[in-house]
Amino acid sequence: MYTSEGADENAIRKNTISQYFCTVECVCCGQLTHRGICVDCRKRPQSVAVQLSDKLFQWEHAYVAINKVRSFAARTSLQLSFFLVP
Repeated sequence: MYTSEGADENAIRKNTISQYFCTVECVCCGQLTHRGICVDCRKRPQSVAVQLSDKLFQWEHAYVAINKVRSFAARTSLQLSFFLVP
């Protein structure tokens, strides 16, 4: 159950085990919070949407780059194994 906007985050009913043990960093600004997005950032939903969209783009770009390296390494490994097999 969520409380009204601006209410104390500690008053929120705990739905996941992580909420009982620690705080997390806000995914937008890095401020410690008990939820994924802090109270201040929740007051600026358009800004949060832009920031999260930008982070998602960066993660997707990194994912593609990592897969290219992995694919190249796999092909290179296969090519080398053909030369090394007696």
